[in-house]
Amino acid sequence: SKKFTQEFKQYTIDYYHSSGKSIRYMSEKIGIKYMKYKRGDFGNMKNKNLEKYDAKTLNEIGITYYENREYEKAEERYLAAIEKGSVEALYNLALLYHHLDRIEEAENYYKKSAKEGNVNALNSLGMIYKAQKEYEKAEKYYMEALEKGDKFADYNLGNLYNALRKFKKAEEHYLKAEKSGDTNAMNNLAIMYYKRGKKKEAEEMYIKAAENGHIGAMNNLGYLYLNEGNYKEADKYCTKATENGHSSGMYNLGAIFEVQGKYEEAKEWYEKAEKQGMKQAKERLKLFAKAEKEANKEKNS
Repeated sequence: SKKFTQEFKQYTIDYYHSSGKSIRYMSEKIGIKYMKYKRGDFGNMKNKNLEKYDAKTLNEIGITYYENREYEKAEERYLAAIEKGSVEALYNLALLYHHLDRIEEAENYYKKSAKEGNVNALNSLGMIYKAQKEYEKAEKYYMEALEKGDKFADYNLGNLYNALRKFKKAEEHYLKAEKSGDTNAMNNLAIMYYKRGKKKEAEEMYIKAAENGHIGAMNNLGYLYLNEGNYKEADKYCTKATENGHSSGMYNLGAIFEVQGKYEEAKEWYEKAEKQGMKQAKERLKLFAKAEKEANKEKNS
């Protein structure tokens, strides 16, 4: 069926990201296991003695459980796979622990994975240490990942140096990431420029990120134009952001109409933003309601 085909496609893609294998490989090698799982036959496998399965199969089963949010079963399979020598399971288990906020265990298995040559594990260690504000350790692992060719290391180093207010170094790494097409780096660099008063550079980088499909950059560019009083361009980019479901874009459209005295349109966009959970929009609507109440009171007095 169409639904099954879509589910299987997503399953193979998700596993591809974890294993680094090709989609074709995944379809051929674990498609049968996935179909058994969907029919219920796979459930019989999980109760059998894990010793019957090789490391690769146990790791694949663990991924299936992880994708279905059966984390205890995933953990058990990953551990069994590791005992049988699976290098891939080391990283997958670390990801599971990281997802569950079991940071010490995640750190332990990321280190084991890194020793086996997994560059992604180095980046993940950097992220853990950055979150813990152990910046020297974070820098060390990001730099090691960079030296080993990891494509995300420049972006992560840019974020690290930006947080540490080492703006020259942050710019250097963001620009390297930008040259490789990283739109998140473009957007973050633009934000850094804007906060430091470099509005022209911020505009140029926002435009580049927006043209490459970064929704946040579309909204940020609209906000930049709003503050400059360029309502036409502000409307253009915030509308693009809202067309992609960006709630801040909805709020900014409300602000664009409000400053132009178009209160009904502003109210409409604030209401849409509020439905998306934006507290700022709720506050603006309260002010609108208060102003309307006072206007009516004055009118009737």
